Amino acid sequence: EIDPAALERANSQHFLVEQLICELCKERGLRPKTNKHIDLVVDCKDTSLLFEMKSSSFDAIRSQLRRAVSQLLEYRYLYSRKLKENVLLCAVLERRPRRGIAWLTGYLDDLGIGLIWKNDQDNRLNCTSATKKLLHDVLPQTSTKDF
Repeated sequence: EIDPAALERANSQHFLVEQLICELCKERGLRPKTNKHIDLVVDCKDTSLLFEMKSSSFDAIRSQLRRAVSQLLEYRYLYSRKLKENVLLCAVLERRPRRGIAWLTGYLDDLGIGLIWKNDQDNRLNCTSATKKLLHDVLPQTSTKDF
């Protein structure tokens, strides 16, 4: 059974992080696009950057990141002919993985997948140092804290 209030909260958080990423891209003059599968994709020169947004309670971050990784890899494969030569992948979460699941940040770093999260206290974003390096050429704003 689906809790309508929980679903509404999840949808609103998904929309919020999607809007924050759209604004970040637009600041750089990039045009975010979407389709029935991909949450957001932007093209910059020879690079396509795919984003998968995930809202989640703290207890669901691990399963949501699993979904995000799977979806990003699938979309990179399915849309390979439409994407640029260089494809970057990035998961965007409603909150940062902490405590017993903090290892997930290193896991995504090892996979070469960026990780961005919304700060708990405000509607600003943050990311891992590996993500800063990964996205620097496309989204240099990620090089600062609380972008």
